[in-house]
Amino acid sequence: MGVKEDIRGGKCGSLTVIYKGYEVDVAGLKDHLKVSFWENPDQVVGKIIEVKYFEETKNANGGISLPFPSFVQIRDDKDEVSIA
Repeated sequence: MGVKEDIRGGKCGSLTVIYKGYEVDVAGLKDHLKVSFWENPDQVVGKIIEVKYFEETKNANGGISLPFPSFVQIRDDKDEVSIA
């Protein structure tokens, strides 16, 4: 996972996550989290997060896409092993 800079600069615009082996950019961050994650990416990089999305679809390359993915929360109660 990683952070991407907002198009206006100086804060996080989205989080890049791996979902079922595919990279997905997740937006929907509240303003205070945009600043916090940009200044301290270790708060979220390498963590499991909960994401809300409309539905799982296929992208133009046949991979998985998530329309309108939005950050919900960091899941400190989960680890990679427990995710199905």
